[in-house]
Amino acid sequence: MMRVQLSEKSKAEFIELIAKDSITCWFEGDEFVMPSGQGKTAKGIVLGKLLVWRHRQTEVDELQVKLNGAEERALTCLEYKDKYRAERDELQKRVDAVKTLIEEYRDPPTEDKTFQHALSIVADELEQALKGGDQ
Repeated sequence: MMRVQLSEKSKAEFIELIAKDSITCWFEGDEFVMPSGQGKTAKGIVLGKLLVWRHRQTEVDELQVKLNGAEERALTCLEYKDKYRAERDELQKRVDAVKTLIEEYRDPPTEDKTFQHALSIVADELEQALKGGDQ
């Protein structure tokens, strides 16, 4: 018997792999069991495969941790993207409202020329503000 720490899934996959070679073995908890009578060569091959499998499983586990971290970062990025999209949409609504005001100020429903001129100046200033100031 040999003590090996593998996940239950990994143990089952290893046993399935070895069974293809018509070799009988199993795990009892973390103990690898291979009954006698299957030959020293078979036992050596299986133990060699088990050592490689365990090493590879360690690599797989490390990669899984990295993958999980990458997935978490991707989800965080998506959350930020959604947040910024909502903020952008809200800002666009505000800009559109100001543009509507500018259009209304350029053609006010009044005959008062002084008031029309004042609204025209306000419209120009609002338009400049939307463009980024005194550019």
